[in-house]
Amino acid sequence: PGGGAGPAVAISHADAARAVASLAPDLTGALHKGQAGRVCVLGGSKLYTGAPYFAASSALRTGSDLAFVLCAEEAATPIKCYSPELMVAPVYVTAALLGERGADVAAEEAAKAGAALRELLPRAHVLVLGPGLGRDAPVLALAAEALSMAASRSMPVVVDADGLVLLCERPELAREAGGRMVLTPNAAEFRRLAQALGTDVGDDMDGLAGEASFEPVRQLSAALGGAVVLRKGRRDVVSDGSVLLVLDVPGAPRRCGGLGDVLSGSVGAFLHWASLSQSP
Repeated sequence: PGGGAGPAVAISHADAARAVASLAPDLTGALHKGQAGRVCVLGGSKLYTGAPYFAASSALRTGSDLAFVLCAEEAATPIKCYSPELMVAPVYVTAALLGERGADVAAEEAAKAGAALRELLPRAHVLVLGPGLGRDAPVLALAAEALSMAASRSMPVVVDADGLVLLCERPELAREAGGRMVLTPNAAEFRRLAQALGTDVGDDMDGLAGEASFEPVRQLSAALGGAVVLRKGRRDVVSDGSVLLVLDVPGAPRRCGGLGDVLSGSVGAFLHWASLSQSP
């Protein structure tokens, strides 16, 4: 990835449907539980319990077999009550992690959370990081640890919402993923990322001004080492730093909360299927 300068390729609904159909595993009856995808969502806090639920449930409804949610302890019970399909594991207590119970307790809680990630993350095929995560520094440090673990395992990753805040601060985490990361920023999140990386923001986030409005997506992807950037808008634009795709399908006219979470979970399912199609 990177270095390409070809024109954007328009993708129709029919094109997208064919691509998805080519990735979906054949339901021959020979698959075992979990082989069609085990997606792990790292997110969820006291204030934001719906976001990880939407992301994990979307992965299941797209076609993944199993979905895990790793979250703050305060979020675990509400998320479990939303759905019996999700496997929900509290990995830290926010007050303890943030140092409200003392520095020693905070260090101990961070160590426990890291150990929980090392135990649970290898069970998944794909990591979806960010929905409802929150932006407290110790939580983002834990998220950075999760991204490094995923990179060491060559695990595909989707980063959205508060996870994108982390990449503004530490873009090297995207580069370490080696092209196995997909970012799904909206217009405001894209602007923050581009400004943090020093790439062109562009004047048209809706993608209505033609090639000039698409090129910033390719530039940001290249600056992130080929991480795929899916910029959401009236016209969704996707690039791996080389190829530039524009989805010519109207998006939802109403921008309600949860749409991005649903997208991140479904992309997680697709990423696993794509990795299966690339296996020898």
